[in-house]
Amino acid sequence: MQTYNLSFLSETILRKTKRLLRHSVDDLSRLLATNPRHLPITNEKELRVIGLRRTGNHAVIEWIKAQQPGNIEHVNNVEARSNPYRYKFEHLIDYHPKHKKWAYQHYLPLSKGDFRHLDCLICSYEDQTLDSICDPFFERLHDIYVGKSRQRFDLLIVRDPFNLFASRLKSNMIDIKSPRLTAVDLWIQYAKEFLGDSQYLKQNKILVNYNQFVTDINYRKKLSLALGLKFSDAGIKRVASLGGGSSFDSQGMDGRGNEMRVLERWQHFEQDTTFRNIFQNPALLHYSKKIFGEIPGTAKLL
Repeated sequence: MQTYNLSFLSETILRKTKRLLRHSVDDLSRLLATNPRHLPITNEKELRVIGLRRTGNHAVIEWIKAQQPGNIEHVNNVEARSNPYRYKFEHLIDYHPKHKKWAYQHYLPLSKGDFRHLDCLICSYEDQTLDSICDPFFERLHDIYVGKSRQRFDLLIVRDPFNLFASRLKSNMIDIKSPRLTAVDLWIQYAKEFLGDSQYLKQNKILVNYNQFVTDINYRKKLSLALGLKFSDAGIKRVASLGGGSSFDSQGMDGRGNEMRVLERWQHFEQDTTFRNIFQNPALLHYSKKIFGEIPGTAKLL
């Protein structure tokens, strides 16, 4: 078994190394052959949606899609510093063989620059550092990766840490991929950006307080206006299938998503030691209070 695993690992590393070299050559060739000033508009609107997993990213995205007319392309869970279309193509053929035909038909042409006109392109980034998402080299390659966009927005979604980490614990998602950061560290990084203590996001930054999003229709109206949408609040009851739906309800509340008790998830773990230990971090509590105020009942965890 150990020999098999080492062999599989070696093959995976070799495949990824070959791909990386091929991608570097392809990107450089396309970059040298492209004059950005002569590129047509491919995307009328482009949204880069950023949040930790279980923040409510899919709820917000489904709400946007339901109010955005025209052709929409949603590229879910993109890897930072990568061509979104190429990443999804390779991810599907490597790990989701049942979608291989779709990947070749849909994502492969897009990954090579055969774009179609879109009214809205949505790229979702989860559990990734802001510096990697906003890498300057990616910006140089942006137009050859996804096409030129008339408007670009950065949506940063932040959820209070008590309910966020309860949902992550329920879904066994406490850790993130980063070798140098924990999920708590990343939440703090996002909170600092939310409050203006850092300025990574440059593309018409829109800050989404998920707690307000789910409770306040006037807040959603303002968000809709900022995104250039005609407000209808359509999609607020949807529970997306992506990511397995809700951590607690799966898709059982689809059509009644606005009734889910998403601000009371922490109560499920209030006696759990792993959960309680998360809130021994003073910076986490500091930024949580600045953004969300006191979360009723959570003082007993501290």
